Amino acid sequence: MLEWREYKRTDGVGNLLAFFRTIAIKNQLLLLLLGTMIGIFILDAVFFNQISRIIYNKNSDYKAEIMTNVESNMIDQIDLINRISNAVAYSDAVQNYLVEEDRLRQYKLFGETTAYLEKMKSIKQGIIDFTLIGTNGSRFNLNYDAQTEATYRAIIEDLLKQGVTGTNASRIGLRSMAHDGTVGKYVVSIAQIRGIQPGAHYGDVIGYFFMLLDPASISSRVEELSKKTTGYFYILDSDRVILASNEAGSIGLKEDDLDKKGYIATAKQIPEIGFTLLSYLPKDELFKGMDIVRTNSLFLLGLLMAILFMLYLVIARNLVRPLGQLLSFINTMKVKHETMLTERVNLEGYAEINILASKFNQLLDEIALLTTELVDSNSRIYELQLLRKQAEIAFLNSQINPHFLYNTLECIQGIAAARNVEEINRMTAALSRIFRYSIKEKETVEVKEELQIVKHYLEIQQIRFEDRFEVELDIDESLLHLKLKKMLVQPIVENAIFHGLELKLEKGHLRIRVMEEEGNLLIIVQDDGAGIEAGKLAELQRLLAGAEDSQRAKEGEGGIGILNVNRRLKGAYGEPYGLFIESKENRGTKVTLKLPGREDSDVFSDAG
Repeated sequence: MLEWREYKRTDGVGNLLAFFRTIAIKNQLLLLLLGTMIGIFILDAVFFNQISRIIYNKNSDYKAEIMTNVESNMIDQIDLINRISNAVAYSDAVQNYLVEEDRLRQYKLFGETTAYLEKMKSIKQGIIDFTLIGTNGSRFNLNYDAQTEATYRAIIEDLLKQGVTGTNASRIGLRSMAHDGTVGKYVVSIAQIRGIQPGAHYGDVIGYFFMLLDPASISSRVEELSKKTTGYFYILDSDRVILASNEAGSIGLKEDDLDKKGYIATAKQIPEIGFTLLSYLPKDELFKGMDIVRTNSLFLLGLLMAILFMLYLVIARNLVRPLGQLLSFINTMKVKHETMLTERVNLEGYAEINILASKFNQLLDEIALLTTELVDSNSRIYELQLLRKQAEIAFLNSQINPHFLYNTLECIQGIAAARNVEEINRMTAALSRIFRYSIKEKETVEVKEELQIVKHYLEIQQIRFEDRFEVELDIDESLLHLKLKKMLVQPIVENAIFHGLELKLEKGHLRIRVMEEEGNLLIIVQDDGAGIEAGKLAELQRLLAGAEDSQRAKEGEGGIGILNVNRRLKGAYGEPYGLFIESKENRGTKVTLKLPGREDSDVFSDAG
C-alpha cells in the first residue's frame, strides 16, 4: 500500500512561498508586473550610466592632457617674467639709478637705464611698459603716465602693509587700470629691488620694478583651445580673478561671477605660481547623441510595458475579476446580513470558478434555513425574558412605599423622645437621616455629606454593639468639598463591622481616612478584625480586577457590597479608579476607594 507523506520546506524559500500564498492573486500579478518594469528600468539606467561614465572618463583624460599643456606653458611664461624681473633687479644700471641722489648724475644714469630696459622689453612679446619707482623719490617709466604711476604707488602701499619681501616677482595679477589715457585690464608683475652694492643701501629695499603685460601674452595657449575643443578654460590668479580665458568678456571677472549651471567643472592648481586652471564643459555637448539612443530605448521600454499590461488585463479578466466579485459579495454580506437570505452570487469565468459559485450558493441556502430557525428560537426566548422582567417590575411596585417607611421612622422617633428612650430616639433619628439620604434623587454628593451618613450609621452600630469598637476619623478637611457618587463608603464600613469587628472577641478599632495621593482622592476604611482567609481574598481580588462571576460573588462572604461599590466606581469614573482590598487573617482588613482628585473631581462628578 502506498503511503503519501507531505514534506514542508522550512528554509527561506519555503517561508517566502508561504508569504506569497497570503497575498491576493491580483496583487501578486501586480507585483510581477511592477517587478519586471522596475528590473527593466534598472537595466536601462545601469546601461546608460556605464556609457556616460566611459564618455566622462575619456573626456576627463583629454581635459587633463590639455590642462597639463596649459600649465606647462603658464609656468614657462611666469618663469620668463621672473627671470626678467631678477635681471632688472640685479642690473648695475638700475641699482645705480635708484641709489643715486645727485640729480645730474641721476640724469646721466637715466639714459643707461632706458637703453637697458628697452633691450629687456624685446625679450618677451606682450610687455607693454616697464616702471621703476625708487624709495628715494626717483622714478622711471618707458611710457610715462601719471595715472599709471598712481596705481603703482597704491600697489606698493598694499605690499608694504602685507610685509612682502624678496627680489623675485612678489605678485602677478590682473588689474583694471589706466594706461596711455585708456582704462583697460592688464597683467601686472611687481618685484622689490634690494641694494646689492656695498654701501649704505646694501640689503635695503631701494625700489620697485613694475612690468605691465598684455593678458594675451601669458594665455595664448588658452585662447587657442576654443578652436580645438568645446567648453571654457580659465586661468585664475591668487585672488581668484580671471587672467585669461577662451570666453570673450570674462577676463577680469571673479570665479564667483561665473554662472555655469549644467557644466562639468574641473580645477587644477599650479602651486609654483599660485594660479588655478579651471575648465567648464557643457553636459549637453559631452553627451551629445545619447538623447537619441535614450529616446529609442524608452520607446521600446514603453512598448514592452504595454504588452505586459495587456497580458495582465487578460489574466485579471479571466481569473482575478471573478474572485474579486466573490470577495465583494462576501464583504457586502458582512455589512447587510439579510443579503444571504435572498441574494446569490453569479460568477462568469473558468469552469472551476462556476463550480465554486454553485457550491457557495448551496452553502448560502443552508445558512438561510438555519438563520430562519435561529431567529424564531430567539424570538421565543426574548418573549419569555420580557415576561420575566414584567413580573419583576410588578413585584417591585408591590413593595412598601419608601416614603411610608420614612414617615414611620419619624413617628417612632417622636414616641421615643416623648417617653425619654434616648437610645431609640438616637437610632431612629440616625436611621431616618440615612434612609432620607439613600432615596433622594441627587446621585452626586460632596465628601462631607457621605461622611456624615457614615457617622449616623456608626452611631446606630455603636449603640447596638454597646461600644465594642472604637472609631478613628483621619480626614483632610481641604478635600471635603470634592464630589463623589453617594453610598460608596457606607457599604464598606458595614462590611468592616459585620465581617471583621463583630467576629472579634476583644474590643476592635475602625479607622476611616480621607487623603490625597498623586492627585487622586483616597478613602480608606481599615479594621483590626477577623480578616479574610487567603483563598477567599484571592478570589475576591480576582473579581474586583474584572473577572466577574455573579454566582460566585453571591456565595463569597461580604462580596456583594464590595463588588457593587467597585462596579459603581469603575462605571462612573473608569480606569484607573476602583476599589482595592488588602487583608490578613486575624489581623484585619484594609479597603481603599480610589477616586478622582481635586483637578478631575468636577470633570467626573456627573459621570456615570
